[in-house]
Amino acid sequence: MIVKEDAKMLFDIYLSLFPEEKKRFSLLLEQIQSDEDIFSRKNFRGHITASGLVISPERKVLALFHKKLQRYLQPGGHIENEDQNLEDSAKREVIEEAGLDDIALHPWHKKTRSPIFIDTHSIPENKNKQEGAHYHHDFLFIFSAQNESVLLDQNEVSDFVWMDMDSIFEDDSNIAKALKKMKKLEIL
Repeated sequence: MIVKEDAKMLFDIYLSLFPEEKKRFSLLLEQIQSDEDIFSRKNFRGHITASGLVISPERKVLALFHKKLQRYLQPGGHIENEDQNLEDSAKREVIEEAGLDDIALHPWHKKTRSPIFIDTHSIPENKNKQEGAHYHHDFLFIFSAQNESVLLDQNEVSDFVWMDMDSIFEDDSNIAKALKKMKKLEIL
């Protein structure tokens, strides 16, 4: 299981690269500094998740339609015991949800070890799982796909789309925010 120190280190690296974003993270900062288990999905204050921004050879971005949230998002999810780090967790989620196993972590992450984007967002109550409303602190990593052959995990997602990058820049999604950051950093 990923230790809290790894998440704290990644978070510190992220803030050193993007200090102007610190004001968005009051809850995450408080949870990292306390003794809370920020990886347990039973922590209904908030817990860390990991996701992947998957880019195809044709410079398209993968979005999956998540059944529970009823919207298109990047593949991602909860941290599992077997995950060695947050990058591995994001990769596992891409493989599980989209069936893409021929993916590679973007070289920028290998150089910086930072996620490209961190977002804290609310998750609605799920009565079926007896989960109250809570927050996800999502650490987003970039992956290059070798092809666009998606095989969906129908338990979690019901549809997918490979979106043209140029059309995404116009919206305010986390995918768009990450792509804009990549463009600004000249890694796109």
